[in-house]
Amino acid sequence: MAQAQEAQRKVYNRGAQPREFLLGDKVLLLVPTTEHRFLASWQGPYEVIEKVGPVNYKEVAKVEYGPGLSKAQLQQTKELVQQTLDVFSLRPGRTTMVEHQIHTEPGQKVKMRPYRVPEARRAAIEQEVQKMLAMGVIEESHSEWTSPVILVPKPNKTNRFCNDFRKLNEISKFDAYPMPRIDELIDRLGEARYISTLDLTKGYWQVPLEAASREKTAFATPTGLYQYTVLPFGLHGAPATFQSLMDKVLRPHREYAAAYLDDVVIHSDSWDSHLIRLAEVLESL
Repeated sequence: MAQAQEAQRKVYNRGAQPREFLLGDKVLLLVPTTEHRFLASWQGPYEVIEKVGPVNYKEVAKVEYGPGLSKAQLQQTKELVQQTLDVFSLRPGRTTMVEHQIHTEPGQKVKMRPYRVPEARRAAIEQEVQKMLAMGVIEESHSEWTSPVILVPKPNKTNRFCNDFRKLNEISKFDAYPMPRIDELIDRLGEARYISTLDLTKGYWQVPLEAASREKTAFATPTGLYQYTVLPFGLHGAPATFQSLMDKVLRPHREYAAAYLDDVVIHSDSWDSHLIRLAEVLESL
C-alpha cells in the first residue's frame, strides 16, 4: 500500500513546482463549483495571513484598498485589517441580537412535491447540502412542511442553490420594517472624502432561525428532508429582519455609518477620523 501511494504521489506531483508564500501575498484558490463536485474554478485573490504547515496557509477574505491612498494610509489600513482578522472571515458568524420568526396563519401548512431534478444536477444539490450541514446552516428534518429546491443559473455559469418559498410566503405575515432610501444614503455621502464599504459574508445565514419556525423551512432533496437553522434566502420577511438587525448594530455609529442589508458604508471627511470610525464599526461587527 505504501509503495502504491508513493507511486501515485510521484505521478500526481510530476508537474508541480515548489512554492512558498509570504504574509500579505495575494493568492488564488481552486475551489469546487456547485455545478459538479469534480469541477473547480479559481477564486480570489485572497491574502495570506498565516503559514500553518509546509504547504498549508490561512487566508483572509478579499480586501481591496483604494488606489488613491498614500503609502502611510495604506500601511495603517493593512494594520487595522490585521488587528481585526476575526471580522474578515470567509465563514458566516452567528448573531445573538435577534432571531427570525415565521408567523403563519393557524391551521395552514405548505406541503409541495419536489421539482424534478435532472440527474446531472443531483450531484450539485448534494454538494450544497453537505456544505450547509458542515456549517450548521441546515439540519435533518422530520417536518410536515416542505418546499421545493431549485438551481438558479449564475452569471459565471454555475448554479445557485435556492428554495421556492412562494407558498410559505403567501400564508406568512409580512413585516413592514422600512428599508433605507438609496437617495438619502447618497446624500449623506455627498461631502465625504473617505469611504469604506463592507460586504458581509452570507449575511442572512448569520441570523438564527427561531426553533419553532425551523420546520416551516423544510425542503426535500433526492437524499432526504432538511430544514434551516438560520435565516434562509427567499422569505419575504428576511430583508426586514436583517435590516432591523443592521440598524441596531450600527446605531452607535449612525452619524457616519449605514447599511443597506448586508452592504455597510463608513464615511468621513478626514483620514484620521475615518480610521477611528472604521475601527469602531469593525469592533461592533
